[in-house]
Amino acid sequence: AGVGTRSRRYAESEVNETISRFHEDYATIRREFIMRRMMDREGGYYWRIE
Repeated sequence: AGVGTRSRRYAESEVNETISRFHEDYATIRREFIMRRMMDREGGYYWRIE
């Protein structure tokens, strides 16, 4: 359903595309994932954390 495995890094464009399938304001949702420590980011790449 959502963004996949923890070991894979995703380009910001991939994250945006995935989120936009479910919500039009993908930037806010993406920021919430970061703030809630569900994802981390560096240099335009994102990955899942637990």
